[in-house]
Amino acid sequence: MRIMMALALILSLLKVDFAYSGKPNGFLWGNPAYHQHDAQNHSFTNKALQNESWWKTVVDKEYLKTHPEFNQSGTETIPEKKEIKVSLRQDYYLKPENLVQQFLAGMILLQKKVKPYFVHCTQDKEYDERFDTLMMPSGSVAALVTISDDLRHKYDFLLPALAIDESYPNADVHGREREYLLRYLHQEIENDLVQEVTSAIFCSVYSYNAEQSLKLLQTLKQEYGDRIRTGVGGPLIRVIPATYQSLPFIDHVGVGDAEVVLESLLIGERTFSEGYLQLNPETGQHYARFSYDNYLALADRLKVMSQLQYGLFTNIRHLVLESVRGCSWANAIGKPCEMCSLQSINSAPLFKPFPEYFDIENQLAEKLNINWVFDVSNQFLPVMGLNQQEKWLKEYLDARKKFSQTKINKYAYLTANSITERTAPLLREADIRIIYIGFDGWNSETRHALHKPQVDPFKVLQICRDNDLYVRTGTVIGAGATDSNVQELPDFAKRMISEYQGTILTWGLFLEEILPGSYAWSNLQKQAQQNNWQEVTRLYQFFTEHGFLRRDQQEKLTEHYLRLLQYTDFDAIVAVRDQVKEIVSPHTIAITFKDGGHLKT
Repeated sequence: MRIMMALALILSLLKVDFAYSGKPNGFLWGNPAYHQHDAQNHSFTNKALQNESWWKTVVDKEYLKTHPEFNQSGTETIPEKKEIKVSLRQDYYLKPENLVQQFLAGMILLQKKVKPYFVHCTQDKEYDERFDTLMMPSGSVAALVTISDDLRHKYDFLLPALAIDESYPNADVHGREREYLLRYLHQEIENDLVQEVTSAIFCSVYSYNAEQSLKLLQTLKQEYGDRIRTGVGGPLIRVIPATYQSLPFIDHVGVGDAEVVLESLLIGERTFSEGYLQLNPETGQHYARFSYDNYLALADRLKVMSQLQYGLFTNIRHLVLESVRGCSWANAIGKPCEMCSLQSINSAPLFKPFPEYFDIENQLAEKLNINWVFDVSNQFLPVMGLNQQEKWLKEYLDARKKFSQTKINKYAYLTANSITERTAPLLREADIRIIYIGFDGWNSETRHALHKPQVDPFKVLQICRDNDLYVRTGTVIGAGATDSNVQELPDFAKRMISEYQGTILTWGLFLEEILPGSYAWSNLQKQAQQNNWQEVTRLYQFFTEHGFLRRDQQEKLTEHYLRLLQYTDFDAIVAVRDQVKEIVSPHTIAITFKDGGHLKT
């Protein structure tokens, strides 16, 4: 295989042309003074026969008849000789896409075997007790394994990749996940080195795990140096890619979709690559599947998970999938929610082709005995508008009858305006059992400021209850909050939890996170620069220099946002938030990430 690819590489570097040589394609006899070159007609004329007196004495008309290269006047015409010219393809090199292809092909000849490790690091310490961490295996590393496996069909030196979610790297290591992960990776790297295999450790970086991701890569790079390769990707990287490129312990930085950039990073060893997948509904080109075939400690994780009780649900074997990228709500209104930091969120959404979608579920059920799926799509329904949503759900149900071989319960994200008397029965028929509905605001003013639909949350909850749908929801105190309207929140919470206790499984209560890449983030940064808010500016500078914010810094940024842009009494806001926690906590499984409850066994 490598010999063939080497030959292909060599040929691709050369430009082969046929060119006229300026020489006759044959022997021209006689005096060169009688040889004439016709460059326009690419021929040579020999008039020696006409001009050499001694030759005239030996050549007669009969001779000319039997030698057609001479005309009747005795002039000989010979075509100009063509030659093969081989040169380096200079014009080809000037095109960046061709440079990448040549570089990739060149690396094939020199490349040692490479083993990728795709790691999703645990949330920063404040998040360690998040109640549903066990229930949510990282999907990002599962997708990376799929993309890497596809590359193995092209590159025989690429070994099977391993997906690692630090939140559950093994049984009985709770509280010692990082210690275990480092010990495990050290052992793997040492084994790779003995076998002359290069370990490539890539981390998916988010705002909540950036510090831990960078610490892991720094620790490994300090110990192994150039004997290993390190890389980062994920939604946070696009905000300040130059920062991650400047960090000495990171070899590769990817921005955009791994389906596009991973090959040039992992195979081509480029230090930076940016690219985005162009979805195509006609060809079915879509984002990668999530592969759980080579996922560290997954079998044990599913076993432990199945022993837990989640509200009224038991025996849960639950994995994460993504059916659609983009958000139909953001696409419809032309902007994402105020605190949303996901890339390409308002692009036109495209659901996976139904045969492929149900095939994924069928395989997971067959291989891993999965009975639940968390669809992490930003909005499960890829269309807006009641008629369009109803039509799409009926098409989904028709496809399920045709392609699905198993019953799998689903937990999915939906906007409040997607839950109606007409869609809810269809959602339930589609095995949607739990819906995350981001009400976020508690009145029209706050919903407007957060770019949320103007829908009565009580009406939505009643529809869910009537259709046996369970709800996870959240309230965000941030944009649109005032010292006056925030006082409405406790009564809002009392009514909602008293009327819909049991339907509401979890209720997150948050002060608005100012996440890098969101509208709130860029707006606060702009205002800080214009108003010379030095303490705020220093937080942004820290992020730009280090590539992360510590938890206390993130919370400080929220405080500045509420004080300086929302003009609120921050201490009063915190007091109201805590009061609402007291109201909601006894009646739900979890309140916030930090105050998450423990699932029952």
